Formats: sequence, C-alpha cells, structure tokens
Amino acid sequence: MTNGNEKGQKYMRAVCPHLERWAGCRFKPRPTIVEPLDGWDVKGDLACASTANFPFSVECKKVEGWELTGLFESQKWPVWAWWEQCTAQARASKSRHPLLIFSANGRKNYVLVRRATFAWLKPQPAYGPIAHVQHPRREALVLLLLDDLVRTTIPRG
Repeated sequence: MTNGNEKGQKYMRAVCPHLERWAGCRFKPRPTIVEPLDGWDVKGDLACASTANFPFSVECKKVEGWELTGLFESQKWPVWAWWEQCTAQARASKSRHPLLIFSANGRKNYVLVRRATFAWLKPQPAYGPIAHVQHPRREALVLLLLDDLVRTTIPRG
C-alpha cells in the first residue's frame, strides 16, 4: 500500500506529460520538502521550466471517496476544499488562473477552472460533457475533462 504522499507524487508525475504537450514546456512535481528548484517556476503542486509563460497554478488531487454527484448535492463536497486550496496557491504564486486537476482510481482526470478562464481558453469538448457550476461562495466554475482542456491552445499575452 502506498501512502498519500507517494500516491500524490505519482499522480503529479502522471499529469505532467499532459501539461507538457499542452504548454510546450517541461513540468515536474514540486518536491514534498521545501527546497530550491533552480531554473523552475513553482506553480502550486507542479513546477514548470522558468522560461515558460504558464499562467496557471496547478493543484493535483488523486483521492478516493468522492462522487461527481456531490457537485450538485453537497456544499461539503471534498472538491470544494481542494478548490479553496488551489485558489490560495494561485494567489500566493501570483498566477492568474487556478487549475484543479483531480481523479480517483479507475476514473478520468477532471479539471475545475473559473468560468472566465474557461471562456478565455475556449475548449471544445471531444471526450466528455462540460458542467457549469456555482461554488458555494458564489464563484462561477466549469468542470471538464483534462483531455478536453489540453486540446486547446493557451492564448499568449
């Protein structure tokens, strides 16, 4: 059995190739202990090559015990707490866009973004539906699949 840190690091490593194809730069998980990453720009759970203009702070969660129906049924859905963590990290790293990527064993990779970020990126879903949702604190968000997000082009500037 793996512990939570090992599972989290493994999931972050699995997400990196998706973001690398999307952003055209290298990514790696942020170390679990605080240490300098020369030549890397830490954006939440992931670090990207400092030469990249990556406007997102990424939070990755691979956690069991949640259901998508919680999105519609519960203000205590665990994903809401993850979103709060993600937005706090985005503020701390001065990133313009929080990006929450999450999954559970046997499930697809989901992404939660602000509705304004979604409109800026203009993703066209090919692999799954998109859900426009309202965060309990009244923030307009969009839930979509990571595979659909990384098919978009990140606008420059």
